[in-house]
Amino acid sequence: MLTYQMQYLILYNVLLLVVILEFFNNVNRRELIKKGNSNGIILLIFMVSIIAFRDWNSPGFGDSVAYGKYFEYAYTPQSVWYAKSKFFGYLYYYWSQYGLSPEFFFFVSACFYCLPMYFLSKIFARPYDAFFMLIFFACSFGWYSFGVNGIRNGWAIAMLIWCFLAWYKKKYIISLACIIFAWCIHGSSMIAIAGIVGAYFYKKPKQAFKIWIVCFLVSLAVGSTVQEYLSSFGFINSDGGGYLVHSMNDTSSTAAMGGVFRWDFVGFSVVPILWGLYSLKTKYNDSKQYLFYQFLLCSYIYANAIWLLAIRAAYTNRIAQLSWWMIPIIVAFPILRFDFTKRGRIWAYALLCCFSFTYLMYLIQ
Repeated sequence: MLTYQMQYLILYNVLLLVVILEFFNNVNRRELIKKGNSNGIILLIFMVSIIAFRDWNSPGFGDSVAYGKYFEYAYTPQSVWYAKSKFFGYLYYYWSQYGLSPEFFFFVSACFYCLPMYFLSKIFARPYDAFFMLIFFACSFGWYSFGVNGIRNGWAIAMLIWCFLAWYKKKYIISLACIIFAWCIHGSSMIAIAGIVGAYFYKKPKQAFKIWIVCFLVSLAVGSTVQEYLSSFGFINSDGGGYLVHSMNDTSSTAAMGGVFRWDFVGFSVVPILWGLYSLKTKYNDSKQYLFYQFLLCSYIYANAIWLLAIRAAYTNRIAQLSWWMIPIIVAFPILRFDFTKRGRIWAYALLCCFSFTYLMYLIQ
């Protein structure tokens, strides 16, 4: 089992090597190579392994230590997690009662978290290898931390990925069921769900971006007041209210630092929006892909706009991740689905840019 320090060292430097090799392999190509699915499977195995097989008791894995220790005590579901996490709470409780080990739980959790990313990538990347989209998930900021620490959030995100995949296949009942399960797993997923519902009723990206700008200006001007108001909402307060209430006094880490307007996170958040709006101006050969991408982009914009109103919260990255998990899809989908004339070069630069921010945050944390 690898310690916290070794996990991060291996993960980010292996990904750095992969990104560099893929960049130079594709930067001069007009088209990506339509190869088999072996690379995607290898990457999936790596993603599951790096999350599952670790020393969960290592101090760096703060939340994982708590998840693992709960297996040693006979807590009732209500005393472990609260009303907005009933599904996860009861499932976790009964697993512990049947004597399953923490190691097995973390393995199952890694599979639960990563498998929908693989299957979504396999469908969305066709006719290319699933690798070409899955690598964006692995390289995205927050992907690893939500697999090893914010586990409930990660499970909720997994259900929302299934939601997108079911929606794409026009299986709307399954999509709705996934949304309900996501909310039952972690109440704060309501932020992402609100973005999806908003996009269903109003999928006009340019107008959605104007709403995003308004939220940005409001947060910049009177963000603390809005933050206090948001903390009164049950779906935030039950799972993440502490981040909002105690933000001014928590400076235990770069991610935890509260009371500060995170310009770096704003910049990171707006780039996918600008990329998405630009992508919608390119040629496309399938109106279904175009309309679905509008829905994806608006879902991200609305969810991210909600986060902007609580940007000064401690652990604001955890709230932001409820929209950031969509970034790999927002970035990769048009590259793989729309008619870009230099697809290989655009894919290479997009991957390099996405991972550069992630690696920078790894170095300074």
